[in-house]
Amino acid sequence: MKYYLPFLFLLFLIGCAQIVQPTGGDRDEDPPVLDTLRSTPNFQTNFKKQELEFWFDEFVQLKDVFSQVVTSPPLRYDPPDLYIRKKSVRLEFDEREELKENATYVINFGEAIRDITENNPTELRYVFSTGDFIDSLSVGGKVKDSFSGDPVEDILVMLYDNLADSVVYSERPFYFARTDKNGNFKIQNLRADTFKIFVLKDSNLDYLYNADTEQIGFSDSLLIVSDSLQPQDLRLSAFTADPKARLLEDNQEGYGVVRLLFDRPPTEAKIDYFDFGQTVVKEVKDDSLLLWYDDPAGGTWDFYVGEGEYIDTLTVEAFSKTEYLKTDTFFLENKKFGTQKLNPTKPIKLIFNHPVDSIVTDSILFTTDTLRTPVKNSIAVDSIEKRTLNLTFKPKTGVTYDLTLLPGAVYDIYDASNRDTVEISYETADIKEFGNINLTVDSLDASINYVFELLLKDQVIKSLKAGGTEQFTYNFVALPPGSYRLRIIEDTDGNGRWSPGDYDERRQSERVFEKSIEALRANWDVEAEISIE
Repeated sequence: MKYYLPFLFLLFLIGCAQIVQPTGGDRDEDPPVLDTLRSTPNFQTNFKKQELEFWFDEFVQLKDVFSQVVTSPPLRYDPPDLYIRKKSVRLEFDEREELKENATYVINFGEAIRDITENNPTELRYVFSTGDFIDSLSVGGKVKDSFSGDPVEDILVMLYDNLADSVVYSERPFYFARTDKNGNFKIQNLRADTFKIFVLKDSNLDYLYNADTEQIGFSDSLLIVSDSLQPQDLRLSAFTADPKARLLEDNQEGYGVVRLLFDRPPTEAKIDYFDFGQTVVKEVKDDSLLLWYDDPAGGTWDFYVGEGEYIDTLTVEAFSKTEYLKTDTFFLENKKFGTQKLNPTKPIKLIFNHPVDSIVTDSILFTTDTLRTPVKNSIAVDSIEKRTLNLTFKPKTGVTYDLTLLPGAVYDIYDASNRDTVEISYETADIKEFGNINLTVDSLDASINYVFELLLKDQVIKSLKAGGTEQFTYNFVALPPGSYRLRIIEDTDGNGRWSPGDYDERRQSERVFEKSIEALRANWDVEAEISIE
């Protein structure tokens, strides 16, 4: 028995032991550390093209080399060849590469070098000079979007020692840097010189401005850098040039309308044609231009689409109007169920699926109360939106109004009318549910035209134009409560909207100012006094 007791006691201890998963210790959050003793020396002068070695204290990997590794000045054969050998990263220049004389080069590896366990990136910036010394001057600043004012991330800021205006089209920059997420940049290891400065969102990674879809920005003045002049607060703005709208396709599915699809909203696209009595109505809708037409002759005819100068000639095909009217109907698009709430200062808008040609007032009944008492009103086709009827009247708070469109009340340009009776009820909201903004804008330049846009969130509530004055006033009445902003555009070209810059014309973007307005509450007046200084 004395031999079994120790054995049983040991089994008891083993049974009570708790089995746990072994832990791996704390997570590795340290990036790889460069071994400077084994690596190619940094900050070399009189540098000759050679293989570069960068040794680290652990095994590493390479990620996103093409986008992360940048060299300034840019190499002709960029990026150089990078590969891993043991715990080192090796860089080989292309055998065809010819380094510039007396130039300081900076190779920034970004976040391309990472450890293989936790993907921690390390910082590595290698600097060398093909001359006798390392240039040590620097400039810095910030890049913003010229319209929104938001910082622009990952955009090139480029310096050229060639001062020709065409240099951004034909040469790579001598120095460059990329902006961070806050739009900030810093270009280091510069020599004393005079430069042209540009910003460029280089979509095809060739360091050249060769696509009108690329964001660009430029300074109207040269940048002088010296021992005593190293500006660190440069302010640059980026814009995408406003190219002419390009016609992508035209669609003619039947009689009465041609749909033209563009690569952007064709706000300034022009239509021209020989007038032989046909009715034509133009409508811009998103990126399309709708050409509504009624042709009594029923044949083919040509029209010309252009913006500035004609860019296309198109033919309207001969479709049967009789067949079209058999299948297509004319109706009210914006009819909703239930009683609709009305802003007491706005007209009732009736939007149809075709342009409106005429109305029969005797077939349009606008009444109130159970006795169907007629309400004095005025109804007409909108001067711009030809598919819209505006009904105006003097509303009373809390009163319900009934609108009835009898069959044949409204006719479109094809001489078709609504076939069914349309009945809609409206109730006027209490004016106390709304507020007013009494706006005054000071410090305007009387020689400049302005566009004033009242914004609620990202929607333009009202757009106004003014010019020839140093002060602008306007009372916005019966607005829904909310936090409004005012956008002020210096409309230098007088087209009534914001225009971006154009480097071909050496023209900067029109200046934009955005000002917040005190939050508007119901039954409240806000006195908004704004200065653009």
